[in-house]
Amino acid sequence: MGLNGIMQMNALFREYLKALKTAQYDYIFLPVPHDRHPDHNHIVNKLFKRILRHNGYRKNLRIVFYEVWSLLPNPNCFIDTTKVIDRKTKILRLYKSAHVRFQYADISRALNQYRGMQNNTLGFAEAFFIDSVYNYLHHNYKVPIDG
Repeated sequence: MGLNGIMQMNALFREYLKALKTAQYDYIFLPVPHDRHPDHNHIVNKLFKRILRHNGYRKNLRIVFYEVWSLLPNPNCFIDTTKVIDRKTKILRLYKSAHVRFQYADISRALNQYRGMQNNTLGFAEAFFIDSVYNYLHHNYKVPIDG
């Protein structure tokens, strides 16, 4: 989407404010702040910060960053996906637009296998970086490389 997608998101800002009751949330999942996809990058670095500042948030709100187009340099949470990896791969294959230039489902599966190895398991895992809403809102946010 790129610039067109960002313009669309900005035009829908009031609708997002109505739909997202952020003051009630304990966790918010967002792409990594350095995600290379322009829409993802805009959502995490601009749009969602505006939504939180407007709608409010709990002081103990946790932001959970996940991997889409860019990797986490230093995950601090791993979730075992071994039992669901075949189903996850099958579901990802349904998104035809994600498979135009490369096989995203297979790449995601390989990443889950690597994350499983990184987490010292024999199977598959997804990696996340969990941090405070304060750090997310009050710093020129980057996921720390050294933990």
